Amino acid sequence: MTNAPSNDQSIILTVSKDNQGLNYTYSPAGAVQVYSSENIIYTLDDQTELGLVFTNVGFLNPFNNVIDKVVISPDGKTVTLTDLDKAPGTADFQFIFNYANNVNNLLLISPDPQVINHDTK
Repeated sequence: MTNAPSNDQSIILTVSKDNQGLNYTYSPAGAVQVYSSENIIYTLDDQTELGLVFTNVGFLNPFNNVIDKVVISPDGKTVTLTDLDKAPGTADFQFIFNYANNVNNLLLISPDPQVINHDTK
């Protein structure tokens, strides 16, 4: 386990809208598997015409040492999660979005993706 990320994983999060609501698709699909320190980069592909942007990430288990840092790009289109692979375990989280012309201050949240750290000792 190293002190600086040595790899990057990139994931596209596509959000679309239909009569049922919002649909979230991750590409590649499934939980992110981590075997060494890395940055996990989520890029938003907003197909809703709502003007979605990332505003934050909410964690269900924030103190388990799986995710060490969260950075949201100034334009709100990219979230970088830094995982130094300090501890095995699973990070459960949800992306929090804002959208253009949001006069009611309503925030949207995604279904929870996962990052799974594997003990490689």
